[in-house]
Amino acid sequence: MLVKLSDICDIIPGYAFKGCDFSNDGANVVKITDITPPNVDTVNCSKVNLSNYNLNKLEKFKIKSGDYIIAMTGATIGKLGKVSSGEAYLNQRVAKFCPTGINKQYLYYVLSTNCFNSFIMNNIDSSSAQPNISSSSIGRYTFDCHDEDSQLHIVNILGSIDDKIENNEKIIKNLEDLQLQIFRNYENNLIKPNELILSDIIKFVKGKKPTESQSNLMNYLSIEGITTNIYTQNCATNMILANNEDILMVMDGASSGTIYIGNKGIVASTLAKIEIKNNEYRYLIFQKLKQMEKKIKELNTGSAIPHANKEFIGSIVLCIDSEYKSINLKLQTITEKIIKIKQVNYKLSELKNHYLQKFFG
Repeated sequence: MLVKLSDICDIIPGYAFKGCDFSNDGANVVKITDITPPNVDTVNCSKVNLSNYNLNKLEKFKIKSGDYIIAMTGATIGKLGKVSSGEAYLNQRVAKFCPTGINKQYLYYVLSTNCFNSFIMNNIDSSSAQPNISSSSIGRYTFDCHDEDSQLHIVNILGSIDDKIENNEKIIKNLEDLQLQIFRNYENNLIKPNELILSDIIKFVKGKKPTESQSNLMNYLSIEGITTNIYTQNCATNMILANNEDILMVMDGASSGTIYIGNKGIVASTLAKIEIKNNEYRYLIFQKLKQMEKKIKELNTGSAIPHANKEFIGSIVLCIDSEYKSINLKLQTITEKIIKIKQVNYKLSELKNHYLQKFFG
């Protein structure tokens, strides 16, 4: 049965909180940047002082576990994320979906399809400065809705895959926390340390934009795609290539300064591979950069387009002592476990996409 989204779902745009009310303390407020599909970060998001607001009126802008939201503007318009824990308020240009006559999780999968994403891209209301779409335009999306029994069947299949992915993400988070703990303990208990300036032991190798034929040969690691953990089987020539052990950094754009490891493929022109003179420092350097990631982002240069500050990164000091090799090896072992779990999640994501295509076309 064909249904229009607005007939079975309320689409509620976020609230326009005043910029002067954002602070280091207060209630969590989710912005577009807090949507990292398929998730929404309700923990590390911005905060706003609500002392000047009517809390009753703000209630409809709250999101909680199980809710899902969409970006309504900007370069990432249409990206969808689901809240797995916590509570927050929605900022403007982000909207939440409140189903009124349909299985909530089923609708989430409807909105996760390529068909819905294509609809968003083809129905942008304005793009004078940046793309925008209204809640009423989103509500015009029409799809073939399954009956109640079929909805439950679809939710059970796709939900079980999502549960496995989410459980693996929790394992990854625990392993990453363990790495951080090991590195901090090492830093706090150094014996007669030597100081290494990163500029003396690393080199940034900027990525390149591949030709169309080359991008077909290998997976293209762009800012948008790097977190999908895509892995390659083939080689391309005259390109900057990354392997699992290579450290990558976003050099240009809104996420400049973000650090990754464990991605294979062609390195995009917005990214750089960090080459290291001594491989016995590799995982210590990665942890040091992750530890400094927030500071690195704060010191991005460029007024129009942010750029990672290579001079600051090069000035970072890595302290080592006689134990550095064994610590580096411990961190490497954990990183390899993380990469294997991410590879499993990538295969699960492929399976999910297969079923989305099967159920929704």
